Amino acid sequence: MKFIFVLLSIFIADYSLSGESARVGNGGGFLLCEDGRTVLLDFYEAEYNETYTFERMKTSDTYQRIALFDQRIRSFDIDLADFLLKLRNFFHERKINIRNVKFKIPDDFLNIYYERSCELEVVAVQRKPILSIDKIFFINNELWDRANKITQEGLVNHELLYFISLYLGETNSKSTREALAYLMSDQFFSNNSEKFKKYFYDKITNGGLSLKFKYYVPKICRRIKAYGFNCNSI
Repeated sequence: MKFIFVLLSIFIADYSLSGESARVGNGGGFLLCEDGRTVLLDFYEAEYNETYTFERMKTSDTYQRIALFDQRIRSFDIDLADFLLKLRNFFHERKINIRNVKFKIPDDFLNIYYERSCELEVVAVQRKPILSIDKIFFINNELWDRANKITQEGLVNHELLYFISLYLGETNSKSTREALAYLMSDQFFSNNSEKFKKYFYDKITNGGLSLKFKYYVPKICRRIKAYGFNCNSI
């Protein structure tokens, strides 16, 4: 099978978000293939590299997949699970679906391999707002509508995890993609919770291997409370 190597180094164009206050975080992409498949980049990379499989996820419904995401995180860190539930509501409050826009491939995807019969599309981007009422998450509505339910749900989960990762100092989305793929994979069951916790924290918290997420909450909240995120109930 022929594959194409894509060096992804363009920041963003066609939809202008400029300046330091508009730091853009991406990774919310999928592969749109000629055979009609839409596959979240996080899951595509894992399957292409034969690292993980996702049969349980593929045979579950939306409710079961959302519950699986929450339950697996809750199994090793209740504080992180509670934070993500609140962040999920924040996402829906502060997202906007927009039409007639194309997000170009950003530099924080890093190097990616994929099939010639597929095209990489950026569906979601997030940016630091200037004002507390500004939208933070931007969705390409046409591409969103073409994605299947697993891809749509995965895109939201990716944006939640990457939101945390960005505010803890990460500079690209590769580790977030790897963490989400591991979290939702069939292979999760073959790893004990302590091993997974260390792996997950290393990916999401920029090397914080041993700390519970509650130690990161004040740091994140200091940075995002100006954006209207209420940390008091966490």
